[in-house]
Amino acid sequence: AMQAKLLRVLQEKKVRRVGSSKEIPVMCRIISATNVDVEDALSEKRIRSDIYYRLASVSIHVPPLRNRGKDVLLLAEEFIDRFQAIFRTKIEGMADEVKEVFLSYDWPGNVRELEHVIENALLVTKENEHELRLHHIPEKLFRDRKTDVKIKRGLVEEWKKVDLTAMVADYERKIIVDSL
Repeated sequence: AMQAKLLRVLQEKKVRRVGSSKEIPVMCRIISATNVDVEDALSEKRIRSDIYYRLASVSIHVPPLRNRGKDVLLLAEEFIDRFQAIFRTKIEGMADEVKEVFLSYDWPGNVRELEHVIENALLVTKENEHELRLHHIPEKLFRDRKTDVKIKRGLVEEWKKVDLTAMVADYERKIIVDSL
């Protein structure tokens, strides 16, 4: 039903507010995105073909993050720069093990998932740390994948070093100092 209303707006270049009988002229451009296969959605009638062809005058296919190779690392570095300015951390990069995990992870949540992983990782870093290590990133990134023994062993050793109480205390102290 909403697709029919949108198509009417695009064709007639007019909208009508809810409860009103007056039509208002509009001049707009629509930028849309989808995370479903459009051909499948069209054949299953989840997307109306008339509205699709009206909207699809210029189509750009952006491959998922898992298919973009080293873009993952470039984006991760960009997010590190962005969030370290916000959180005032001194993180300068990522350990090789973290890079390896990032490159081998499927990223079902795409760029948004990577952004949240970096944001959360920077939140749990200590003041004296200068790179992201395995214990900073969520376990799910390497729990569900086949990883070599070296990374698993390194991860176990790093997790043994993590003192969550001390990390929380450091973060609380950082917030208080920044507020003061």
